[in-house]
Amino acid sequence: MSDSARDRIVGMADGSLTETIYAGAGAGTGKTQALVERIANLVTRGGVRPENIAAITFTVAAASELRQRVREELEKRLEQARAAGSEDAADESALSSALESLDSAFIGTIHSFAQSLLRERPLDVGLPPVFELLDGVQGDTRFDEEWDEWLDGALSQAEFSEAVISAQQLGLRSPLATLRDLAGELHASYDLVERIGALPQPNGSIDPRVFLSSVRSDLATAVNLREYCVNPDDLMLNHLDTGIVLAVSWIDETLDSGIDEECVLALTQFQKLNFSGGRKGDWSSLAGGDSSLDEVRALLKAAQQTLDSGRQSLGEATVVPLINAVAKMVLGYADKRRAEGLLEFQDLLVLSCQLLTDSREAREYFQARYTHILIDEFQDTDPLQLKLAMLLADRSYRGGRVNRGANESKGGFPTPGALLFGGDGKLLGPDGDQHIGAPGRAAFPLARGYRTERPTVDGHQAVIGGRHLAVEGEADRDLIAV
Repeated sequence: MSDSARDRIVGMADGSLTETIYAGAGAGTGKTQALVERIANLVTRGGVRPENIAAITFTVAAASELRQRVREELEKRLEQARAAGSEDAADESALSSALESLDSAFIGTIHSFAQSLLRERPLDVGLPPVFELLDGVQGDTRFDEEWDEWLDGALSQAEFSEAVISAQQLGLRSPLATLRDLAGELHASYDLVERIGALPQPNGSIDPRVFLSSVRSDLATAVNLREYCVNPDDLMLNHLDTGIVLAVSWIDETLDSGIDEECVLALTQFQKLNFSGGRKGDWSSLAGGDSSLDEVRALLKAAQQTLDSGRQSLGEATVVPLINAVAKMVLGYADKRRAEGLLEFQDLLVLSCQLLTDSREAREYFQARYTHILIDEFQDTDPLQLKLAMLLADRSYRGGRVNRGANESKGGFPTPGALLFGGDGKLLGPDGDQHIGAPGRAAFPLARGYRTERPTVDGHQAVIGGRHLAVEGEADRDLIAV
């Protein structure tokens, strides 16, 4: 990477502190050091107060290290300014002030940042004034208890319990265990469940007798065409005389029984029909000149399609209500956590985004509070985390029904200079640009390695090719796009 590119990342180049920067970098390329230098330059060159900076990392340990390294960087610059004497008196004053107020900057994980927003405005999102954060084990235990209690009640309702039995008849093994797994998945992304809403119910009632009657008609017609076969050893003829005749008889017995469960069983357990056997030379033509064997095959294929359609319709009629019931339980539990003030980590992101989306006053307050947001390990950012950053960084966003285009779900476009992302260089491609595509945006790769010796790098590149990595102490190689 050229010196000019790195200068823009760290904020040394003219105008670079007013750019939204994406620093694409892998491990060992100095990403954290670049973040440290940009923070230092924001407070010294940009005149930004530490309290207006939010640096987001993804572990507590990384946050502690980042804070310490920023302090060391400022202390080093202060010593240099003092050594320079009166020429750098202004810098010395700015650095001293920055060091004194460094603890007012937010440096922490995305979840602790979201929690800090909610601590100041809990009532705006329906939280009690004081709320607690459950750790992972506590959250899992409470969800298990909530699920068990809900399931006991749900199974006492005939509609739900019958749907579970029907799902098992349709071939879903261990339906209750499957529903529990589904509940866990929906719980982990309950904000998406709320946004999507209930799945639409299939139109009309599903009667397996209708499908079985249609299948029986096609199969019986195919059997009646056996008289056109002139070779008693033909494979299709043998299939009709054995398998298909028995299938027709089974359907007749099932329909005559009038038992719903038997009809469902017949529809779901019917073996796949074979409609590819036979030899055309063994079959005479129909009256109209068409191949009788082709007609038999078409009838068997039509019967199979009816079976597939019936199973799908029956499956949707059975599974959709179960999914909607589980989704309703998950959303109800989210409301309960909010009302009780017992939150999980995902709640922090969901509710902080809701706070900044729904409350213009809160959004403008926090936008003025955190004018510069720096995010490390951007490749680990999920949509909610990105949306939270965008809502704070987009000073033009006023909420409501304003058309924000493709980036509306992400919170809009960041105001130039308000954001810096550091993350995996692969996000510099087209897929990465969609996350941060905005006016005033610039993307650069960090390509100098600080942890790896040259032989290791050369061996790696000989195997996978792609972007070249320079080693500390060597001249940078040209960058080759992956």
